[in-house]
Amino acid sequence: MLAPVMTPYLPNGQAKVLLAGEGARSFSDDLHALGLEILYTKPIADLPKVLCEHADLAVCPMGNKRYLLDASQEELFTQLQERGLIPICGETRVQSGYPDDVIYNCLKIGEKYLLCNKKTAENQILSCAKQENCVILNCKQGYTKCSVALVSENAAITDDKSIAKILSAENFDVLLIQKGDILLHGLDYGFIGGCCTMLSKSEMLFLGDIRLHQDGDAIRSFLKNHGVIPICIEKNPLTDIGSLIPLLQEVNGDA
Repeated sequence: MLAPVMTPYLPNGQAKVLLAGEGARSFSDDLHALGLEILYTKPIADLPKVLCEHADLAVCPMGNKRYLLDASQEELFTQLQERGLIPICGETRVQSGYPDDVIYNCLKIGEKYLLCNKKTAENQILSCAKQENCVILNCKQGYTKCSVALVSENAAITDDKSIAKILSAENFDVLLIQKGDILLHGLDYGFIGGCCTMLSKSEMLFLGDIRLHQDGDAIRSFLKNHGVIPICIEKNPLTDIGSLIPLLQEVNGDA
């Protein structure tokens, strides 16, 4: 039985359907071998090639089956509806250049928090969070989701010092890693949030091998402390494709 992933990026069951950008096609054989189906976002024409395929610039999961989408994602809008999910078209359209490219790059954490740069976040994301009485954790980093890999509702990995400080102040267990060692073709390096996702409460998928990251041992130790096994699908450096978003999960009981 497939059911929606109700908490952004944190499936309770075994993730079976993921949302990703076109960059995931390079890993499609490995992803399919893990029993994963991939839905793809449409490249955003106004963004440069290095970023236009990144799902986390086009979609912001808000929890409880809701997904805020850039207006460029008409086909995805229909696909999500067909899967029993609730797509919502944002008021503002993604455009080239910072901060107009990061308006959807926010991170809803459980039902309590929204981590974002309030100056760059899309209005509906902020409105939704306020309606739910979320604590809005304001950070300077506009590429917020890119910079964070959630492990649980109170644990995260980030390469951004300011985000680590903010989350730690809210009693999150945070692993701060060094920047670099993550490929993002066309730029100097990518971000930890763009190369991995939780597949279940006890499995984290990485596009690449964490042992090739300078903080690989620390990442593995941190995951072990949280009862999580890393699944690395290639023996190459980690690759930022703009996030993998779990949509549907296999469950035996409640989702």
